[in-house]
Amino acid sequence: MCIEKFPQKIARFPKIKGNTIIPWLQDNNLLDSRYRISHQDQFILAPLINEVNSQIFSLPQEIRREIEILNNTNNQFHFSLRKKIHNNFKEELLRKIPPKLHTLLPNSFDIIGTIVIIDLNRENLIPLRPYLMDIGNYLIKSNPSIKTVFEKAGNIEGVFRTRQLNFVCGVDDPITTYKENGCRFQLNIRKIFFSPRLSYERNRIAVLNTEFNQRGALWDMFCGVGPYFIQIAKKNPNMEMFATDINPIAIKYAQKNIRLNKITENIICFSQDVTQIHNSPYYSKMFHKISRLIMNLPEKNLDFLSILPDFLHPKGCLIHIYQFSEKNNPFEDSKKKFLSALVKADLKLDQLLNQRIVKPFSPALDTTVIDAIISSIN
Repeated sequence: MCIEKFPQKIARFPKIKGNTIIPWLQDNNLLDSRYRISHQDQFILAPLINEVNSQIFSLPQEIRREIEILNNTNNQFHFSLRKKIHNNFKEELLRKIPPKLHTLLPNSFDIIGTIVIIDLNRENLIPLRPYLMDIGNYLIKSNPSIKTVFEKAGNIEGVFRTRQLNFVCGVDDPITTYKENGCRFQLNIRKIFFSPRLSYERNRIAVLNTEFNQRGALWDMFCGVGPYFIQIAKKNPNMEMFATDINPIAIKYAQKNIRLNKITENIICFSQDVTQIHNSPYYSKMFHKISRLIMNLPEKNLDFLSILPDFLHPKGCLIHIYQFSEKNNPFEDSKKKFLSALVKADLKLDQLLNQRIVKPFSPALDTTVIDAIISSIN
């Protein structure tokens, strides 16, 4: 039987906004996973971790308008704990770990399909490393859908932006199928880069209803296994699309995911070093055709703007470009760097539509996105 408990922070928002707001809360690790989400009339009540106050500033404007953060200090809102079996496993884990380390246990982990990825290599979590196997076994026992636990063993690196992962427990299988916003994505997490913390952002981009969807074609420049362009294609089945990635294994999975999601029309997906795309057999098809562009390679995006003049639609292009920006003034930092790079690339800014913090990246940097309309100078 579930027991009623009292989380101290609650997010209240309209039910009709649940499909948008809940993924954002999950992506940013703000939901308290010990409790079930509840309802109150036409509202959803979501239990939050106590540290949520420090992250309210990063709420996107469209969420900030709909969400209300409530204090539950008087225990007026009741929530049910998740299944008792989950609590039994948690108690078993806590008995194996010294009480002084209990507060170090992470509230959430990256879950990609049947795989959990944990990270105990950060300095403050190193005391938990002797209990790595215990934590891994707990995650499998407490979540029937989890079959495999890996541990981050290095930074994202190399041309293909992959990360070394060490197997912890379960079934040593890096291939899984991840579900997001009504789409399915098969991937090998050892061979490609993938983040489950962008589901809100990818949905935001996918549902955007704009004239640029009808004007030309979309180019997902660093597409990975396809989580951006496939979700856009589901909403815009007649839109012509180009999807590229330098990693041929990522493209293999992207092509498989195109078929998996039954959107095989109007999409050309190919492995390409985009610095050499002028030599591609698809160059002529893309010439002056791109009216919508996704550049999700935050550490290097600005370097690739110089290749765009040949590809942008004569009536302009809606670009979504991601950057790592200084946390103390992320919008000014990202805008300044973006404008400078546009000038160097013989491009111009026609309209700055939106800036937002996507997620924290490091103590000093945030991942930000700019939505803007740009065009070629010549």
